[in-house]
Amino acid sequence: CVAGFVWVEGIMWRRGVFGGSISHAEGGLRSSNSSAEISRLVSRMKVAELASARADSVRCLANIARGSPADQRGVFDQGCVVFLAILDQDRDDVDALLATLELVRLCCSPYEVPQRSDPHSAGGDREQLSRESANVAAENCAQLLSTKDAIEMLLTVLQIDDFHVQVALVSILSILVQTKLNLVRERVLDTPSSL
Repeated sequence: CVAGFVWVEGIMWRRGVFGGSISHAEGGLRSSNSSAEISRLVSRMKVAELASARADSVRCLANIARGSPADQRGVFDQGCVVFLAILDQDRDDVDALLATLELVRLCCSPYEVPQRSDPHSAGGDREQLSRESANVAAENCAQLLSTKDAIEMLLTVLQIDDFHVQVALVSILSILVQTKLNLVRERVLDTPSSL
């Protein structure tokens, strides 16, 4: 997912090859392949020397996470600790911070269930997907809050003097408060820098 390119099975493909069927944004790789792709991107983030390379991997993961609640869960399960490390390590790179904060917000928010084109079709699947999505978002919020020093890291990033970073972070904190108020309160009180 580097400026017009996408990684597939270890090979960088140009977007639009094969009619866009390879791109995550168009729904190319899903389910069985997405887990391997998530692992590959998380590994790439761990070893990347440049913040811009980590930001590119984060954007690719965001494209995967937009696919389904299961993809949201997979991305967050494998990458939560790495995302926090990026927030700590790349404080001077606003682009990397914004990409990472957007991915965390995406994974902690309920998946946006697409509208059906047929108004007469049954809405049961949509309702079930909405419930599953809300459960996955709540699980991801709980996982973030249970990660060691996560709240302290988020509060530290909040001190960065960039309007867009602060807005993105306040959005995440709002989601966490709406989803897990008592756990947020407990974590904030346990954090020495919050007082």
